[in-house]
Amino acid sequence: MKEWKYTRNLFQFLALGVFIFQMQSSLRKYFSYPVIQERSDILRDSLDPPTVYICQADQFDYSRAREQGYSLFTNFLMGFNQFTDYPNWSGRNGTMSFTKLEELLLRPDYSGLNKSGQLGPRDHWELSQVQMFPYGLCKKLSNFSIHEHLTFQEILMIIKHK
Repeated sequence: MKEWKYTRNLFQFLALGVFIFQMQSSLRKYFSYPVIQERSDILRDSLDPPTVYICQADQFDYSRAREQGYSLFTNFLMGFNQFTDYPNWSGRNGTMSFTKLEELLLRPDYSGLNKSGQLGPRDHWELSQVQMFPYGLCKKLSNFSIHEHLTFQEILMIIKHK
């Protein structure tokens, strides 16, 4: 009987030792990081230039899509064409490339964008077209100079519509 008591006490003592060791290492790890918030400054020159995406709502041409076999915009996205039994994005006859089909069905109107190419002495920016799923064809406005203080109003001046 005494043997069990000694064994139990030894086991409890070892468990307490392991617990104290784990608790000490956990607390040391927790307090190794700063508890107080630190502030730091980042130079504006080290930041990447911002990129703005301009997407027009409702670019999908439903009448042209019906001609090609896509009754809904979601059917076009999933490739459900009423003329085939399998998903495809090659149009009614199956001979059109996806790029051509995209140009046919997505009709964005960005004719009102003002592309002067320069807002200030050092501010050269680029306007390119990109595909952004599920929005369609969007314009990507990039390469702003961070030296210039470009405000939201100046961005709107760039994308000013007719």
